[in-house]
Amino acid sequence: MTTLSFSRVRAHFAHTLQYVQRQQQPVTISQHGKPAAVLLSIEQFEQLQPPVADFMQRLSVWRATEGIDPSTDDLSDTFEDVRAKDQGRAFEW
Repeated sequence: MTTLSFSRVRAHFAHTLQYVQRQQQPVTISQHGKPAAVLLSIEQFEQLQPPVADFMQRLSVWRATEGIDPSTDDLSDTFEDVRAKDQGRAFEW
């Protein structure tokens, strides 16, 4: 992995960014002689991210943690105990 000083990266940012994109190699950025950050291509960054769960997967996990039977699709009673009982604020256009 290539290591560059912060001042060099700042002075040649466009070139450094092109290098990272073309070579698909991260660049370590040092500050005062110590590693301070890493510059990655978007492809490398996306590989590090966990897969994004869709809504139904997240809903299933939430139901399991709340002890709700996953076979029921009726969530009308789920929030009954935390929903405010008042009518809310009056609103007019």
